[in-house]
Amino acid sequence: LAARGVQPLPPVGLINRILKRHGQVRVRQRRFAPKGLLYPAIVPAGALCHEMDAVGPRYLEGDGRFFSWHTMLVNSREVALEPHRHLTDPVMVGALWATWQRLGWPNYAQLDNKTPFAPTVHNPYRLPRVLRWLLQWGIEPIFIALAEPWRNGHVEHFNGTYDQRFFRAQQFASYAGLVQGERGFERYHNREWRYSTLGNRTPAEVGALLVRRFPPAGPCPPLAPGVPPGRIHVVRLVRPDQRVDLFGLRLRLRVEFMYRYAHAIISTAERCVRIFVDGALVKEHPWPAE
Repeated sequence: LAARGVQPLPPVGLINRILKRHGQVRVRQRRFAPKGLLYPAIVPAGALCHEMDAVGPRYLEGDGRFFSWHTMLVNSREVALEPHRHLTDPVMVGALWATWQRLGWPNYAQLDNKTPFAPTVHNPYRLPRVLRWLLQWGIEPIFIALAEPWRNGHVEHFNGTYDQRFFRAQQFASYAGLVQGERGFERYHNREWRYSTLGNRTPAEVGALLVRRFPPAGPCPPLAPGVPPGRIHVVRLVRPDQRVDLFGLRLRLRVEFMYRYAHAIISTAERCVRIFVDGALVKEHPWPAE
């Protein structure tokens, strides 16, 4: 209604009552049934965590394709949107820096297992540039279990909101218009969107209560040479072959760990990986990170 210039805007409660009166509020159905498997809890209480995901490629009529990189601060549900033509390593380093200037530095960054963050199967020990960039600033990446996107549920849900309420709700004459529109949608979401899980408060209201550190304003600094010391978390479901796939390195566990989640912690300082199941150390292996 605000985008259409409706003034004055009706209260949210009135809109809700009208939608219910016309049968437009439906109970959300569960998409999957829990299997009772204990998923590792990695982020401690009170720590700041970013969930990150890419939308795209998407296409604009007459102006080519683009990607939209989405980051959500789980603690407050604030988002930062970074549209780019390509998601190469240099582009992603700049996108992360711009995101941190708006959301602050997190303690953890959770993402799926696609490039440009994950190492390749050709050389799992070689860390991509953007992964080293996270470690350089003391951020611990968390790679969710393979083929389980709901583990990144907060940002995945926002991706649906982005599609329904922004990208497919209007037309864009150019890529520049899309970039400008995304900035406006980001501000609108953070200042006006209300979440029941936040006590019907907006992300900006909750975010104002958080203690955060922000990088300095200005251009992105250079990446330090070498592999920074830090920890990388990887979650994997142990399949019937009893192996844990760490970006192409397949480590075998004992048969009693089948169909349970393993939590691997790669230490770049100690150059090793430790695998835990239900909090107990079950395997250790060298990891000569490059």
